[in-house]
Amino acid sequence: QEVACSDASSSSDFDCSFKPFSTMEFFWNKPTTTDNVTTTTSVMAKVPNGVWAAVGFSESGFMIPALAAVGIPGGDAQLHLMTSKSTPEIVAGVVNETSMPLFWRNLPPYAPNMTDLAVTTSETEGTVLTFNVSTTSGEIPNKVIFAHGSGSDLMYHGFFSKGMATLKWG
Repeated sequence: QEVACSDASSSSDFDCSFKPFSTMEFFWNKPTTTDNVTTTTSVMAKVPNGVWAAVGFSESGFMIPALAAVGIPGGDAQLHLMTSKSTPEIVAGVVNETSMPLFWRNLPPYAPNMTDLAVTTSETEGTVLTFNVSTTSGEIPNKVIFAHGSGSDLMYHGFFSKGMATLKWG
């Protein structure tokens, strides 16, 4: 599904939003470029209270391989290198060619830098995952994957709680 920026009227902090399914709302800001090199944006995903949320970047649009930010309610938000359909490997901060598994090193880079990860929970807002995205290679990748669980433990999300979109960031 291709998604263009539409008004994020339910969040004054973001320019764009869409609802990939009834239980998730996805927000982002139009990217800005500084120093003619670095392109950045901010991202937020809201899901029901008490369930984990994930947003990632995938060259193919599939979960494997992908780099995803995962927010666990009552816990932390972390980057996960999605290499299998079991609990993925956790990676720190910036992922680059030297931190990727050997079998991925021949693939073209697809993942931007994902920083300032945070997760909050509240009765009114639900579970909210936020992070910043930046790249020095031009445009931010546009194939975004997303999912959420049915509880706070990171495990299978079910068929109806996952998706992929090709975002038009601006």
